[in-house]
Amino acid sequence: MTMPAQWKAIHADTAMTSTNIVRLLQKVGNPEQLDISHHDLRGIALMNGNLRGANLSQASVCEANLCGADLSHTDLHGADLSGTYLCWADLHGANLREADLRDADLSCADLRETDLRGANLDWAILYGACLGRADLRGTSLDKTDVRGADLSWACFGEASDSEQLKHQLWRRGAIFREAPKVRVAGRFSGAVGRHALGFALGFLLTSVVGFLCMFGLRVLLLYLRLKRKRVASRRGCV
Repeated sequence: MTMPAQWKAIHADTAMTSTNIVRLLQKVGNPEQLDISHHDLRGIALMNGNLRGANLSQASVCEANLCGADLSHTDLHGADLSGTYLCWADLHGANLREADLRDADLSCADLRETDLRGANLDWAILYGACLGRADLRGTSLDKTDVRGADLSWACFGEASDSEQLKHQLWRRGAIFREAPKVRVAGRFSGAVGRHALGFALGFLLTSVVGFLCMFGLRVLLLYLRLKRKRVASRRGCV
């Protein structure tokens, strides 16, 4: 059962409450049939609510409380989520392309395989969030709290730029669990081998020089000791 098209047309510009959404969910039966795109949902409180697969594209959901909510595979394309509490929310596979997530709290949220291309994450909190294989192309993370955020296998764009960005994010506390690329290791293997060989030869040469110096010193000390004994024996004979 789908939501009547005329209901959406009449109420598209009307601010909705949490009660309205709950009643709609009961009416449609399946959150995947819920279409509240372009609607005003500011300040709603649906903690641990189920909006899995719903259409919230271009909706205004700013300053809402969606902590622990199931928003997996939800269409939030271009939605205004600024200042929204999304900690512990399940956004796995959601469409957050060009969404406004400024000042949003996404602590410990599941953002695996989400489409975040062009999203605004300025001053957002990703502390402890999981963004494995998320698409972050065109997304600025300069002002984002990424401490403890798992960004393993996330897509950042061009390989030449992504490695540098990953290093910067790692220094700011982000986590990367992927193995180093073979081609990167191969690029430096020759130089590393040469440095290792040079170090080994230098160490060997230093050891040989040190041994010869010690041997020469012992020979000199033995010679001086024998010379003293000879001088002492001559004086005794006299």
